[in-house]
Amino acid sequence: MKNILFLFLSFFGVFQLPSQIISGVVLDSAKQSPIPYVNIVNFDTRMGTFSNSEGSFSIAVEQLPARLMLTHVSYQSRTLVIDEINDDYEINLSLGVTQLYDVVVGNLDLEQIVKEAWKRNKALGNQDFFGQAFYRQLSKVDGEFTEVHESFYEVLYNNQGFNRWQMTNGRYAFKEFLDNSKKEKNPSFLTFLV
Repeated sequence: MKNILFLFLSFFGVFQLPSQIISGVVLDSAKQSPIPYVNIVNFDTRMGTFSNSEGSFSIAVEQLPARLMLTHVSYQSRTLVIDEINDDYEINLSLGVTQLYDVVVGNLDLEQIVKEAWKRNKALGNQDFFGQAFYRQLSKVDGEFTEVHESFYEVLYNNQGFNRWQMTNGRYAFKEFLDNSKKEKNPSFLTFLV
C-alpha cells in the first residue's frame, strides 16, 4: 500500500508544475506614465489579468519562456516572450490608432444592413479575441441607493460567440433598513435569488 501511495504521489508530483509569478508595471511609451486596466493574457494557459489603476500587474506562469499579450483600447497590442522571473518588469505600450469603418448616411434598408454585418463577421473567421467586461447593477428604494453589484469578467470570444468567461473581481453591498417593509420594495431583490 505504501508503494502504491508513493508511486501515485511521485507521478502526480512530476506532472504538477509549480506556477511562478511575473510582476511589473505597464507604461505609456511617450509619457512614461502608468496605463491602468491593460488586459494581460498568458498564451500558454489562456488565463489573464489586468493592470490596476497604477498600471501594476502580476500574472502566474507555469513554465518559461512564457508568451504574454497586452491589449488596451487606446494602445497598440503587444506580445512579449518572458524568459526569466522578475518582479519589476517595465513594459511600454505605444498609442494606437483605431481605423473605424466608414459611416454612410443614406437610405439603407434593414436587410442590406444585416447582410453587410454578416459579411464583415464572416471575414473574421474563427479568430479568438480576449477582452474584459464590466457589469454594474444599482438599485434604489424611495430615491435612495440600496444595493450595488459590480463584477469584472475576462472573456474569450470569436464571431461564433463567447468561448469562455471568468469573473475576476466582484463586490456586492446593500443597505440595511430600520423599517423592514422597505426591503420588500427593492426591485432587484429577486435578481440575486435566481
